[in-house]
Amino acid sequence: MREVRQSRGMSQQELADNAGLTQSNVSAIENNRRQPSARSLNRILVACGYQLAAVAGPRQIFAPLPPGWFPDDDLPPRLPGDPPDEEPTITPATPMHERVRHINAVLEASTPR
Repeated sequence: MREVRQSRGMSQQELADNAGLTQSNVSAIENNRRQPSARSLNRILVACGYQLAAVAGPRQIFAPLPPGWFPDDDLPPRLPGDPPDEEPTITPATPMHERVRHINAVLEASTPR
């Protein structure tokens, strides 16, 4: 986790503030004195600009962003070279059959040929 935090140029305190944790929890996780919950790990990765994914062979399923995340555009801080944000393909109004179609298309595209 230290490498993930350092890849974004954050101090432990900055990561803690962005992820809604304490600095002592970040330190304990980085030094293998504490295992983060899946929820905390997701918040840490999102605060660093990454997304948690489950991988089973060729399939990948990405964890959703934490509820209420990114109240402003400064979290996580943008770095030079970061790609611009794209409009979401799926919104809360997207019907379930369309959501399933999009997810299946992503899984199909990520399957090695």
